[in-house]
Amino acid sequence: MNWDALAAIGEIVGAAAVVATLAYLSIQIRQSTKSERASALDASINALSKIRQSTYENPELSALHLKASNSPETLSEEEAFRYRLFLHNVLLSFWHMFTQSRYADLPANIWDAQKPTIVRVVCTPGGEWFWGKYKAEFEESFREEIDKIIENNS
Repeated sequence: MNWDALAAIGEIVGAAAVVATLAYLSIQIRQSTKSERASALDASINALSKIRQSTYENPELSALHLKASNSPETLSEEEAFRYRLFLHNVLLSFWHMFTQSRYADLPANIWDAQKPTIVRVVCTPGGEWFWGKYKAEFEESFREEIDKIIENNS
């Protein structure tokens, strides 16, 4: 065998190794992406679950939520402050899921499944009070999405 033949065999083996490495990396990237999506979804669901849990475990917060949702004008200054912070946390959790569905490629149906809950939050007198006063504190595309949800449920 001459040196030219050995060089050609070396190039073929090298090319095969590069192809195998690229295939392996492709599989690893795909698995990593799936893992990141699962983590993003888990974080979003956990945030909303913690808020719900704090509401049903705390009778005072439950009462405030019901009062504020139905009659925000009857709230004391302290109650309005607490309700504002509560709704801000709720909507920040929804914003997190919204951005994850856009930027982490969570399936659109994950976000769509949240819309009835969003309606129950923002399409109340208290939700309208909050959104009217504080929506500027959220990112523009999220504001537009919530406005669209409100408009579709008016």
